[in-house]
Amino acid sequence: MLRILYDCTGTKSLVEIVEETRVQVTLLDEIITRADWTSHDYNVHFSLGLLNDGNSELEISIEVDGGQYRSLPDFRPNLYVSEYPDRDFTSFEGDARTDLAKKYAVRLTLAAGKRIYLANTVVRSLPALLKEFDFISSKSDVEKRVIGKTNRGNDLTGYIYGNRNLPTILVTSGFHPPEPDTLATQAIMKWLSGTLSAHVLESFCVAVVPLVNPDGYELGNQGANAAGINLYWHFAIERPRLCPEAW
Repeated sequence: MLRILYDCTGTKSLVEIVEETRVQVTLLDEIITRADWTSHDYNVHFSLGLLNDGNSELEISIEVDGGQYRSLPDFRPNLYVSEYPDRDFTSFEGDARTDLAKKYAVRLTLAAGKRIYLANTVVRSLPALLKEFDFISSKSDVEKRVIGKTNRGNDLTGYIYGNRNLPTILVTSGFHPPEPDTLATQAIMKWLSGTLSAHVLESFCVAVVPLVNPDGYELGNQGANAAGINLYWHFAIERPRLCPEAW
């Protein structure tokens, strides 16, 4: 018997088993932001978890946003899988198609007793990221500083490298939880912790805020904070209570 797992990390989606081995996924809508004379639609990501708790192997078909395998072009999407929701996701090697927009169709085999977490982006959990950034910062002489609070009261943490009296370079990531730009921030922090960065820190202070939108990670949002504001595009400085992260 196929079951939906509700401990899935990442973007929240509506997942339904409409037949024994046929799964439909509906992308949840967030407000589309208008900025720079255009619209920014972040409702393009999904993640889901499935468990085969039966005694035999299952051939499963997954339809995202109404995607039908036979009607989709033969474009293979980049998909990612994990056996556990809070561990690293790796590339999915199975059969899948996409219209290069929001529709996907996936075919996979799930052995008896096995589970799978599937997403169309590299899923990164908030607890794992917080642990990783603290671990990297512990390897060097860096000031860890709470620079503010989020809409939900989470800490906004900055890691400050070098002399704060020097001109400052600000590095940010984690505005949109499904986007794995935090991988780049990890690499930057590791570089700043090593000897190769000494010539830069002689002239500059570097402040790194790796998770600008931790509330979005907690809630499984696509691009918005807890108040529904996409603060990458809309700083909402006129509403600091709704968007304290930007403030």
